Amino acid sequence: MYAPAVRGTLLATPSLFESVRMKLAHSAARRQLGELDDRMLRDIGLTRADIEIRRLLK
Repeated sequence: MYAPAVRGTLLATPSLFESVRMKLAHSAARRQLGELDDRMLRDIGLTRADIEIRRLLK
């Protein structure tokens, strides 16, 4: 079997991958929102400041 340290590492790996995946997804979403013009952002209830605030809070 695996040593306890290795076993813990193997168990922690999915959460590490999930964390990286979520950061990439959030980055892509912010990039896509940044490409919208102000009218389109207003249509979906957002402003440029909303996007920036979310970036700073993450």
